[in-house]
Amino acid sequence: MSFWDNVKKQIKKEKTIQEWVAKSCGVSYGTFQNWIYRKILPDVQQGFDIAKALNTTVEYLITGKIDEDVPPEDLKILDKLKALNEVEKMEILNNIDFKLAHKQKSTKSPVKKGKLHQVQT
Repeated sequence: MSFWDNVKKQIKKEKTIQEWVAKSCGVSYGTFQNWIYRKILPDVQQGFDIAKALNTTVEYLITGKIDEDVPPEDLKILDKLKALNEVEKMEILNNIDFKLAHKQKSTKSPVKKGKLHQVQT
């Protein structure tokens, strides 16, 4: 698949439209459509802006392959975490630890007791 095929696929996945992506990237809708029609690759910054607008990576848009280590859904979580302060991040980590401990109990597998992440106040 080409860069633009992957962009179109990601636009569908994100349930958005080309016009919104163009506006999010600071280019006119006409320019964006022209790039797609003529298969013109954007410059590096524009490619990054398109990927960011579509909650994916430039690597995915170019190759069509998702980095197995960080799925796009997890990238959304990471972006949201960046907006939190350290105390809020530790609260989230404690909540995740709590949920995982309960998940393990529900599957009747042994749970190792450990310390929760310390929240500094």
